[in-house]
Amino acid sequence: ARWGEERTTDDRAGEVIDRSEQRPATAAIEAVLPAFTGDIEQIPPQYSAIKLDGERAYDLARAGETLYLDSRLVRVDRLTLIGQPDADHADFEVVCGKGTYMRSLARDIGRALGCLGHVAELRRLSVGRFTLNKAISLDELAALGLGDLGVALEQRVWQRDPGARSERNNLAYAQFLAGAPREASLQLASQAALQTGGDAAYATLDTVASLRWALGDSAGALDAQLRALASVAAGPRDPEAGISLPLVRYAEFLLAHGDRAHARAIAALALQKPEEAMTGQRARRVLQAALRPQAR
Repeated sequence: ARWGEERTTDDRAGEVIDRSEQRPATAAIEAVLPAFTGDIEQIPPQYSAIKLDGERAYDLARAGETLYLDSRLVRVDRLTLIGQPDADHADFEVVCGKGTYMRSLARDIGRALGCLGHVAELRRLSVGRFTLNKAISLDELAALGLGDLGVALEQRVWQRDPGARSERNNLAYAQFLAGAPREASLQLASQAALQTGGDAAYATLDTVASLRWALGDSAGALDAQLRALASVAAGPRDPEAGISLPLVRYAEFLLAHGDRAHARAIAALALQKPEEAMTGQRARRVLQAALRPQAR
């Protein structure tokens, strides 16, 4: 975070709209952080992808409109001050839930301290099991030939984390997206499914299902998705991951396969306690589609 300036975009790309000469001490910063931890109300930045009457907020803001955005409940699991390079800057590490805006967090902390603030630099360290230390740069990826993509990626992943067998799933999907033969991607994902358990097994079997569907093997896709669902109960698994998303995925495959009755039943189960709003929306869409009269 950069103290002393508030900007239109809540990051350094925007125009300065207010200034402050005040700079916070370390103790003052640490004292306000508990107020921004846990379930908190947060107003998104004016320049955000949120839709208002069908239009993106950033498009309206760029057109000169002043927006009044509603606050949203977001989750911040951990907020830590990890450094202060100088009086104008402070470095934070945040572990948070979906939909949390770091720009809003920097803005609101600056306001709470009375010094104003915005995001000067932002780096995402991880998303779920995907971490920055296992990432491959665009330059590295561009230097790889398509034919050697899977082998080269696999070598890099295993060099960085020899125990990361679940990464074979990521490699299979990377191959698929890069245009490699689907059969080769399927074989790699299938190998991963045999070597993993818990969350990793679910992810790899889910990829197998997607690849089989892309290859036109709907029965094989449905079988793989059922095995993915079964792997959820096999553990070990993140206790916060829940089962709603695996249920919804299986219901979606059932619906696509034409089994509307079972798709309805599984989607209804997923709706009983969805871990995320998006999962609930997907389950409701399956129910609506399964209940819709079929064209004759």
